[in-house]
Amino acid sequence: MYSPSTLLAIDYLTDTRMDILAAALLAGLILIMIVAAKLSGGNRGTAKKKRHGSLFGFGRKARRAGLNRVQIRALRSVIKRYGITDPVRLLTSEAYLDRVLSQSLRDLNHAALEEGERERRKYVLLSTKRSLSTVRSTGPRKLSTKQLQNGTELTLITDDNERFCARVVSSSQSMLGLRAMDDSYHHSFPEWAKGTPLKVTFHGREPGSLYGFRTTVLGTRRKTGTTILYLVHSDDVRHIQKRRSPRRVMDKPAYFYPVTVMQSGGKGGGARAVVARDRRHLGHLEDISAGGCALRAKVPLRTGSLIRVDFEFSPNNQVSAYGKVRSVERQGIYSLMHIMFTRVSRRHLNQILAFVYDLEGDSEEW
Repeated sequence: MYSPSTLLAIDYLTDTRMDILAAALLAGLILIMIVAAKLSGGNRGTAKKKRHGSLFGFGRKARRAGLNRVQIRALRSVIKRYGITDPVRLLTSEAYLDRVLSQSLRDLNHAALEEGERERRKYVLLSTKRSLSTVRSTGPRKLSTKQLQNGTELTLITDDNERFCARVVSSSQSMLGLRAMDDSYHHSFPEWAKGTPLKVTFHGREPGSLYGFRTTVLGTRRKTGTTILYLVHSDDVRHIQKRRSPRRVMDKPAYFYPVTVMQSGGKGGGARAVVARDRRHLGHLEDISAGGCALRAKVPLRTGSLIRVDFEFSPNNQVSAYGKVRSVERQGIYSLMHIMFTRVSRRHLNQILAFVYDLEGDSEEW
């Protein structure tokens, strides 16, 4: 048996060990919490640095891509709003940029903003797309007509500058088969002799791109009630045009009016545009861009005339644009007026740009 003094000493040692163990456990927990906090803070700091570095690099690359400060600022805002982790992809992937811009434009349509501010923001995003599309121009490059797929629409141009619309229906090693388009001004081809030279143009997949080549007629053949025109293949198809304002093919009716400029207030007074509403004519839009359009009509205005064009992208949504007729091409009983826009409201210009670049489409996952 232990004496009372011995038992007291044992109890003291036990209590002391328990206190030391508890203190050690508490210190360990505190140390773990400190280390975890530092690691977490470090990760957040690293992530923050990566985001800042990514955005900094994005700004530098965006400037090299031809964007201005306003456009870069707008894209930075989009990047932050949607939590985009790879901002540079907006500059390198056209499809990805289109999806992000489409979502941004849809959100702006529902944002609680004044109409003028909404259209201003939309224009900045659309002009960003326009700038990047222009910079992406691939420049002249050679292709072969053997790469043309069935259904490709072509324009045949004679030495007399007469034009015929055609569609590719066959292709062999030695020749290309074409058929006149059903909705063309000419429903069949002339009886061209073998060896007749032709210039041929067609639009590529890139907005505003135009390709061309020279060839000669091989002959024609009647097939299932249709005349097929055969041309010699060309291995010298060139990328001949990349517009600053890419065009998109349209198929919509449009009204147009002559416009005159009237002086007001006598000599030295201001000038105002007067629309001759009593001289309205019906035409058909064939293509459009932010800079102008091609309008087919039976009663065209003369080259140099001022004009107003009214049309709709959707029902009850009229778009108006003022312009100047740059040239007129005779095409059978019709004429094709090439019009340069001189004044378009920002809202209507935004609608034109959204149509040309096919934005504000269906929502997609990024």
